[in-house]
Amino acid sequence: MKRAFILLIAAALSIAACGRDGDTTTETVTATAAASAPDPQTPKSIDADAKSNARNMVTRVEVCYVDTTDYDECLSGSSQLDDPENTDTLVEESPNGYRVVSKSMTGNTFTITKDADAANGYKLTCTDDGYRNAGCRNGTW
Repeated sequence: MKRAFILLIAAALSIAACGRDGDTTTETVTATAAASAPDPQTPKSIDADAKSNARNMVTRVEVCYVDTTDYDECLSGSSQLDDPENTDTLVEESPNGYRVVSKSMTGNTFTITKDADAANGYKLTCTDDGYRNAGCRNGTW
């Protein structure tokens, strides 16, 4: 039974390829795959990029702190925080540590605040001034 099924599939594939050149089949498969692929630039994915940028900047600040043991030194122009590809994320001093603010292309803003009073040491907040219901829900993420 398995052998008959495999032969049937092989025959169907060889018949489907008859009369077509390789380019048409490739174009059809490529077009079908492209039509079924999700749009990489949805508001949620754009906001996800902004969140990732914020997390990456927190990592840069913490790495700088390991090197200098001084957040003030890290926040006052450290070259370790320079990222020419990420100009929409900035670091600010806050009363209990620092704050990283990342602006999304949707208009939403994502903030990570280092705060000793927060449950895990960080507080994640956002504003949905741009596209609602993308990556910011009820002011948190």
